Amino acid sequence: MAQSPPHFIWDNPAAGFFRVIVTEITKKSSGAYWCGIDRGPMKSITILKNISLVVTSNPTSSLLPSILTTGS
Repeated sequence: MAQSPPHFIWDNPAAGFFRVIVTEITKKSSGAYWCGIDRGPMKSITILKNISLVVTSNPTSSLLPSILTTGS
């Protein structure tokens, strides 16, 4: 049976957004993440969003909706 990758990036330039799906999250996944645009070999990466991910063993229900609706 084929395994899914632990992350998937879907880009929709016409709509002006992209979606990142991360699976297999553990406490070790906690940390700083950045979303940005790579402008090519001679230009820098533009950081669009800094994300601080905190993984707990028992997430509270109040955190779950905000995680699922990020990007609206």
